[in-house]
Amino acid sequence: MNYHDYHEDWRDIIRPKVLERDGYKCQHCGVKHKNYYIIQDGSYYSKIDADEYVEYLDSGVKCNRVYLQVAHLDCDKNNNNLNNLRSLCNLCHLKHDKQWKKMLRLSKKKINHSYPLQDSCDTKNQDTSDMV
Repeated sequence: MNYHDYHEDWRDIIRPKVLERDGYKCQHCGVKHKNYYIIQDGSYYSKIDADEYVEYLDSGVKCNRVYLQVAHLDCDKNNNNLNNLRSLCNLCHLKHDKQWKKMLRLSKKKINHSYPLQDSCDTKNQDTSDMV
């Protein structure tokens, strides 16, 4: 992960503080940090023991060790207010970001269609009577 865009205290102070506050659990689906899970239907976890993990992998079952991520709820990496940060598993974080980005796209589209911008350099259709 590239931490270039994050606050200098992100890895050592901010992220650990949020994980501890949230009890090392995804605040959306409840999976626990560093535990092993089978991934079902691309969005559901079933907890398994560490020794079962290798057996499931060998049998071709999709499973994973979950490392929680800390999400910026407003998707602004500069807003490190603790109220804006939540511990999420990678699946819930992806869903959150997808919904957020879709909402931003729709709001920009709506704004662009509601208020079309005119090129300020286009003087063909502009009233120039008040120009000096």
